[in-house]
Amino acid sequence: MGLMDFKKTALRTIVRYDLKNLFEAEQIYYNRHDAFKGSVGDIISNNPTISSTFTLEDFSPSANTTITIIDDNPFTAVGNNGGFEITLAYDIKTNIIREE
Repeated sequence: MGLMDFKKTALRTIVRYDLKNLFEAEQIYYNRHDAFKGSVGDIISNNPTISSTFTLEDFSPSANTTITIIDDNPFTAVGNNGGFEITLAYDIKTNIIREE
């Protein structure tokens, strides 16, 4: 396994962790307000070159990570860090997260 493979694995882990934490924060918000905080197309970012369009209490992505909501049924978001991208869908009814 080369250096690039390790870097890709590390970025995948970071992005997946951030997406799961976003889903947990959204679940808390949903339980309180019966709606998700972010909408399709909204961005939450910790990348200095990309501005967030919304914030969630007690959640911030890792350095250089950007998350974009791409669907609301099921709640689906794509995370990007350093050019590595992953898409996860969260079914709020079953509490299941799956990779797209």
